[in-house]
Amino acid sequence: MCLIGINGGTISAVEYRLALALGAQVVVIEGSGRAAAELFKDRDWATEPNLLPMPADAATLAAIIGAQRVIDDATQRDILGRAIHEAYRQQQADRLANVDPAMADWDHLAKNLQESNLQQADHIAKKLARIGCSICATDEVENPVEVFSAEEVEIMAEMEHGRWIAERLKDGWRYGPQRDVARRISPYLVPWRDLPDSVKEWDRNSVRQIPEFLAKVGLRVRRDRPFGNALVLA
Repeated sequence: MCLIGINGGTISAVEYRLALALGAQVVVIEGSGRAAAELFKDRDWATEPNLLPMPADAATLAAIIGAQRVIDDATQRDILGRAIHEAYRQQQADRLANVDPAMADWDHLAKNLQESNLQQADHIAKKLARIGCSICATDEVENPVEVFSAEEVEIMAEMEHGRWIAERLKDGWRYGPQRDVARRISPYLVPWRDLPDSVKEWDRNSVRQIPEFLAKVGLRVRRDRPFGNALVLA
């Protein structure tokens, strides 16, 4: 169970603490003030692991409250997760040392990091729906979408960053100016607008590769609606 905390008065303050006492995760939007902000000043609750400070970011909120549909085919999901992770390893080879836990090959990757890649695979369909596309079998489309426009990439990259923040927060990570894997601290748990462009490029590259990832399991991207008419899905 997860409770989203935004501002609030006396009743909300009681609800937040009751939810924490019952073992629920309480996601509090940073900077929203009043009862939400007071939680982090309360010595009895400030260090509670289930109290999660969330940046004021629409994409992160959508990822937390939106239902996530897991890919039905376990084999396809595994292949996609592995492909996403391998692409990450190649992209980060010059930045992260081989001893970094996130750089391990799939079979030696920590379970929570494997799950991170699998959840990214699950989220592909939601990203594509946002730009008017869907996933289909190879023989169901004559002209599959192989390249996304710059605007489509930007929209999906921001969605991916929001999904990543939500996943990291639920896994116990917190914001800090210096990355510390052992303590689960990252400087990138901030809204998309506050990320350095070099870091945004990691997410852009990942969504650009969606057609390539899907091709590994015999799937393609199909255009269902013109991009300008795409439905906004949470």
